[in-house]
Amino acid sequence: MTEFDFDALLTQAQEATQLGEGVYHTQIRQIKVTKSSNGNPRLAICHEVVEGPKTGAQVWDGIVLSPGNPKSVLMFARRVGAYGVSSEVIRSCRTVDEVADHIDRSRSYYIRLKHRVVGDRTFEDVEITDGASGGTSFDFGVPAKPVDSAPSTAAAPSTEEPQLPF
Repeated sequence: MTEFDFDALLTQAQEATQLGEGVYHTQIRQIKVTKSSNGNPRLAICHEVVEGPKTGAQVWDGIVLSPGNPKSVLMFARRVGAYGVSSEVIRSCRTVDEVADHIDRSRSYYIRLKHRVVGDRTFEDVEITDGASGGTSFDFGVPAKPVDSAPSTAAAPSTEEPQLPF
């Protein structure tokens, strides 16, 4: 019978796939339409790192639409706009599945990750930016597993106010 040191194997696997703070060049690998814990439609977008020492690691971005909340509707449109969906296209869609079909999967994205702790929870703040031109960026917070304190390679955040896509 072959024996394994599962503690060492799991530690190595986590170190190889866990993303510390920094900027990562990614490509969308999967988009799922699910429901949030409140039953609202949610886009779950899986990015895979495509270059650098963390190539192959994944990060998920979740975008929830709460139709009865005007601020949520605007945030949904702004966040989907970061993925190349214009306000005209969003306005023409009738379902979140239709919106998902318009997300630009052909281009790569730069994801800037920052970690913050609130109480006993750790969050990964995901910022989608056009790293090549320093274009508009969008900040989001998604729950994450606890992370170690990796050194930050992130550039200073933009001081420009993001423009809504409408």
